[in-house]
Amino acid sequence: ALGYPLAVQRVIPISTDEYPLPAPRPAYSVLSGKKTAALLGDYLPYWRHSLRRMLADLHAHVPAHS
Repeated sequence: ALGYPLAVQRVIPISTDEYPLPAPRPAYSVLSGKKTAALLGDYLPYWRHSLRRMLADLHAHVPAHS
């Protein structure tokens, strides 16, 4: 989006079990944010807001495809 064509036209959803990984992974795991909070303070920005800001910044500084 943001005026750029998608490289992939169709995405087929799969489960974690169907994705080949080099090592077994737990079905559910949450990373701790304690170290990040220690660096940034108690406030951790919501990841989607940060992603949207980063994409907008890229869009502002990269020429659009023609």
